Amino acid sequence: MKTKLLVGIVFVFLLIISCKKQVEKADLTLLGTGIPGNFYYFEGEINKDITPYCGDVKTSSSSSSSSSGSSGSTSTTTYDIDSYYLFKFGDYMQLRYTYDSNRQKYTLVPTTTVLSTCNTVDFITCNTAGTRTCETADGIKCGGTKTFIFVGVVNPITFQAVSGTIDYSKGFTLTSDSKYVQKANLEFNMIDKNGNILQGKIYCYSQL
Repeated sequence: MKTKLLVGIVFVFLLIISCKKQVEKADLTLLGTGIPGNFYYFEGEINKDITPYCGDVKTSSSSSSSSSGSSGSTSTTTYDIDSYYLFKFGDYMQLRYTYDSNRQKYTLVPTTTVLSTCNTVDFITCNTAGTRTCETADGIKCGGTKTFIFVGVVNPITFQAVSGTIDYSKGFTLTSDSKYVQKANLEFNMIDKNGNILQGKIYCYSQL
């Protein structure tokens, strides 16, 4: 009897652990001479009241496959993603990258992000009234068609990557209509134009 009771308690305990909701947050470490103190660690929960989604799907493209004696089939494999994450104390992160279901990560290429600079207030859009500058490819928004930007507000710091990787192999799901990112479990390894490094991860889940 005692053995059955113990087994039951263990089962309930394991069930509680497995059902525990994973915290939607980012953990980032910034290193380099351009970082205040040469080191900065950021941990922040996503403000889901203001940014309820994990990203928008802007464009998608298909690939074709064929076999002997058939006309082949076409399936969508790549999606351009635009994600904006606002954290609870006002810090935020902007990501524009390509998700490819046949790969495990996206590699940010410098030529797609840095062409010139513009003034900005928020590191999202160019604004002549801004007192700070960001790299821009079109003079309208910070970054280019592919971008990684982190802005710390509580501890003022900005990081705009010119190269690096976004690894989505630990979990990435689109909604059934392929319009939004439902789940994003991402890991980052980024470098800015001054050689500063950002490494970390973010987890987001949208109740769509």
